[in-house]
Amino acid sequence: MRFEWDSLLWRHIVLLILTPTCLTSRYQDAVPRLFSLEVVSSTEGMMLKKICSLGDCSSYTTPSYVYQDLQASIIYPHGNQDHTSQKERWEPGKNDGIVIQVMNEVTLVNLITKTFNTWHPFTYAKYLVWWLEQVQPGRVVTMAIHRSGTAGLGPAIPFFISLGSVLIPYAPPNALWIWVFIKGGKTLLESVSFNSKSFQQANLSAHIYLHSLQAPWYSPENLKSSVHSYICSTHAAIRYVCDDEYLRGILAKRNLNINTHKTGILLCAGGNIQHLVYTLHHLFSNPEITKSMVLVTVGTDYLTGKPNSSILSLLDILKITYKIIHVPRGAPSINHHLFSYYQKSWETAVATFPEAKYLAFLDEDVEVSNDWFALLMDVAPALEKDSSLWCVSGTTVSHRFIYGDPQTLLRASRQPGWGFLFQMSSVKEAVSLWPKYSNVSVLYDNFLFQVLAKGRECIYPTLSRARHYGVGVNTVPQIHQLYFLDLPLYNGKHIRLPPIDTLTWDSYEKRVTQQLQKAVPLTREPCAPGFLMPSDFEFATDYVFYFYMDSLSEAPEWTILAECVGAWPYSTQGMHRGSVELPQHGGGSLWLVGVPFSPYSSLKPSHVPVWRPEVNEAYLTKQMMFISSLYLQTNSGNRTIEKAEMDIFQKHS
Repeated sequence: MRFEWDSLLWRHIVLLILTPTCLTSRYQDAVPRLFSLEVVSSTEGMMLKKICSLGDCSSYTTPSYVYQDLQASIIYPHGNQDHTSQKERWEPGKNDGIVIQVMNEVTLVNLITKTFNTWHPFTYAKYLVWWLEQVQPGRVVTMAIHRSGTAGLGPAIPFFISLGSVLIPYAPPNALWIWVFIKGGKTLLESVSFNSKSFQQANLSAHIYLHSLQAPWYSPENLKSSVHSYICSTHAAIRYVCDDEYLRGILAKRNLNINTHKTGILLCAGGNIQHLVYTLHHLFSNPEITKSMVLVTVGTDYLTGKPNSSILSLLDILKITYKIIHVPRGAPSINHHLFSYYQKSWETAVATFPEAKYLAFLDEDVEVSNDWFALLMDVAPALEKDSSLWCVSGTTVSHRFIYGDPQTLLRASRQPGWGFLFQMSSVKEAVSLWPKYSNVSVLYDNFLFQVLAKGRECIYPTLSRARHYGVGVNTVPQIHQLYFLDLPLYNGKHIRLPPIDTLTWDSYEKRVTQQLQKAVPLTREPCAPGFLMPSDFEFATDYVFYFYMDSLSEAPEWTILAECVGAWPYSTQGMHRGSVELPQHGGGSLWLVGVPFSPYSSLKPSHVPVWRPEVNEAYLTKQMMFISSLYLQTNSGNRTIEKAEMDIFQKHS
């Protein structure tokens, strides 16, 4: 380790392996090669340079900005070479954040490069953790900041520490940072420094020598074919494919006559092999699912018009039925492309499962619980009994303060969410109404809701059996984390659910009416601390809050109320007849009832006021401050170089 002051009095700390490091030690007869590895974290970009002293090795061009060949250095050149304004230079963008490069441990050839926008406080740190978990053990991983990327790292820091990082807990929000490590092994190099907006350029450079061996970390005898070997060795984040137990488990799944199945499963794969492998792993953890029940539709790339060849090879190895969905290039947008892809995928599913009564649907970046399929099948008969229902969803509604009881099922008017099931008759209806082409950008789940719902509702669990973990083209980071990603996923065994008769219209209405009649009204301000007081819900008591809402389409009061209580504020989806039920831990529920729109308004006692926020600047400012306080991230004020110096150096001096 070494601690230095540079000439500009900006501190940086380096944790460096000074001796050549052998990546693997179990192959005693392998021939080592010595690599020179250099990483740069910069306000101008991230650079990885490799020079191999023995044999061929990939090499990256030296960057155009000022560069010094030191073991660790931070450089602040003067001047602005491209005349970009300081404001423009520090406006974060899609290429800013933590840049990860995963290298083959034998050749140090770069397998994948991916940027996570961790300058943003939401979503990306958690997605980064998920992605790193999938990287095969033994891979060499480099991580470096491009311009700015530590501000939103809070949720990922404990995981980085578990992998061996020492300095990341101290990295200030605008720090430059470099980390090189072996997944499942040890840290090879780590460096952190200040980064200041007063400098138009700032570069942190770190350098290391290390040995590589001409042998893979995994056992060659476990590989089933040369194709499997190629996929395993060239893709950085497909841990399960290189796991022999995973391979045997899927290959052992039964493959019955496809026409004998009551339910088919359509899995839409857009082209991300890491997502698909992970989702298949969890899908086949459902014991009732056989391979012949699953159809994977593989889309073509929006730009190239070609499918991902590695995905096709993988599905061939796993002996899973798939169809390539060709969408011509030239669509006006990626969403136009996706709309056509889903339309053709649904058509293909109808043709593939001609005798099925139901169809279940997944995207490649949706994780399901072990009882996802069992829950769908338990509830599916309700769709035939009750014409007021149109789907069974595996995901709960987006309310952060709903108690996730695995046995509780509710119903509401909503989009199907993720991991949902339809009757085959509804699927055929959707296919018949689905336009071959749309002049406007339409999200396909919006289309399904507009065309098929027709005022009908979906049944869903309060504890999700499916979770959307991917970060795709339509992901809004804050919305994704607060209303979807952070919702828990059930991880237990399948349990007994209430009889489906309790979810049909008459029985459900009777229960709702009875509980609202005895519910205790709440009249305190919802956009202030203490509205959801734990003491209120220690016992099985129902509470009701009446708020003003005269329309489902125009409901500004609902938007304010929903944000304050952690419910979905962007539409009135998730309501049952103008009401929202939030089951609580103590056994009762908090009910939110819109007056006068909801028919349950008649149950409101005459002396109970209806909440309607004042529409003035003072109130709205106060309300927005309260909402902002609910979204605060982990305090990063203690992440300083000074604290790192004290903890790491002074404590061990």
